[in-house]
Amino acid sequence: MTERLNEDAGLKVAVQGRLRTLELDRVARSNSLTPELIKALQAELRAAHDDPDCQLVVLTAAGERSFSGGADLKDARMLQFDSRTTRAPYAELMRTLYDIDVPVIARVNGSAAAGGVGIVAMCDFAIAADDIRMSISEIDIGFFPSMVTVALRRCLSRRQMLDLCMRGTRITAAQALEYDILSDVVPRDRLDSAVDALVEDLLQRPGSALRRGKYMLRAIDSAGFYEALALTETTLRLQSGEPSAVEGLAAFREKRPARWPT
Repeated sequence: MTERLNEDAGLKVAVQGRLRTLELDRVARSNSLTPELIKALQAELRAAHDDPDCQLVVLTAAGERSFSGGADLKDARMLQFDSRTTRAPYAELMRTLYDIDVPVIARVNGSAAAGGVGIVAMCDFAIAADDIRMSISEIDIGFFPSMVTVALRRCLSRRQMLDLCMRGTRITAAQALEYDILSDVVPRDRLDSAVDALVEDLLQRPGSALRRGKYMLRAIDSAGFYEALALTETTLRLQSGEPSAVEGLAAFREKRPARWPT
């Protein structure tokens, strides 16, 4: 395993084989987001996408109290906008989480608020300790949530969205699971074992198929019925000649475990 720490940004990175773990490390500030942390997180996510040997990313945070409190409101730059640009840093982070083909697991070790909830919602899997809480709290400081709503509408019904965003309602892990923000909730002492089990399961799958699958599902999200069918039938034809599919079919016919190509 190789590990490195970006002290200026507050981000730890560990690479172990095909797994890359990114850990927000600003415990004293509830692992809140700064321009440096957002930029570093984006860069590492893109590096994972560009690395053909990377099959999976785990995104987590230091400590047990907070996964991320969203934007660091004590950093004035988080509410300063350059009129020469059209894109906000947090929106770019969300675009990166949406665009990369490598599956991302959120290991939600602590409570999340505002943009921190948005990050969890953008991940492909999210496993949380059962004692965490979540809230979309921008309304309490005079803002209606903006960019985070794009992530939340992928999970929530309209009424759930209104309740969270207009009232700043604080929900439990069980409610977040019901709302589809989380994919699993476990007792805190089982969080690591639950994440490890999911990691091990996904690493045993053909990496190329996982990447192509995420790419395909992302395209289907913005396609109509006929366009989606055309895309998927073409994808099936493409996959049939790929090494993973060739090996998988051979293993099935020979009644043996598949040896997935790297």
